[in-house]
Amino acid sequence: MNDIKIWQNNAEKALAGVPRESAIRKTFFAALNFIMNSNWQGGCHAVSAVMYVLYKEQDIDCQLCLGELKSKLMFFDHSWIEIDGLIYDAAIVKTLLNTRACSH
Repeated sequence: MNDIKIWQNNAEKALAGVPRESAIRKTFFAALNFIMNSNWQGGCHAVSAVMYVLYKEQDIDCQLCLGELKSKLMFFDHSWIEIDGLIYDAAIVKTLLNTRACSH
């Protein structure tokens, strides 16, 4: 199973019953597909900003979060979106280190 399919399966489980699930999923996967198809690494601030605007335009209440996080190797600045306390982080799929070793 490829990476996108794994993310899609996980998203379907995680979003089951979430209000506005279809719009949230569609926007998240548009960002994720762009990142994967462009092989764009380290674009968390830009991707999160675009996702924030897209969600707000759809009247989805969300927060743009910025912080310093720690991976197994180092601390780094990062951005993500939160909706009703859930994290939506499309950019984590392609970090500058090409790892997914982040914990929010």
